[in-house]
Amino acid sequence: MSDFEPRSVELQGSFRVNRPVGEAFQLFSPLGEKSWVPGWSPELLHPAGAVWERGLIFRTRGDLREVVWVVT
Repeated sequence: MSDFEPRSVELQGSFRVNRPVGEAFQLFSPLGEKSWVPGWSPELLHPAGAVWERGLIFRTRGDLREVVWVVT
């Protein structure tokens, strides 16, 4: 039997970023986070050619697990 255990986690919080909205927003895109999160390496899965849009599905892999993200 597989060790795969499906689950869903929803997190929320708030903070202030002292940048114009257009500039700050890009820092929190899957690829934008690469500029400030050590080891962050998202694999963009769907749709083909998308970089940052609603419905984008991407995957990250860490030491212990793989996580699939959906941009809503």
